[in-house]
Amino acid sequence: MHLFDCVEYSTLGQALTVRYQQLQQEYEQLNQSNIIETSFELFCAIDHLVWSRILDLPENEPLSLVPFIDFC
Repeated sequence: MHLFDCVEYSTLGQALTVRYQQLQQEYEQLNQSNIIETSFELFCAIDHLVWSRILDLPENEPLSLVPFIDFC
């Protein structure tokens, strides 16, 4: 998390801290329910992978995954 050290005391650092706390809670709930069998690090990586490919389209449109964007 060396990159996090660069933004730790900024608003971005605060947002990342909150997001990781949310992910930790989600992970613990899923892990206790035996829904997933993976590490927390992999769980975070998967979350980042999915959210990095979601586009916020114009109003009244749902969030969308657009695989073609990966080719660009």
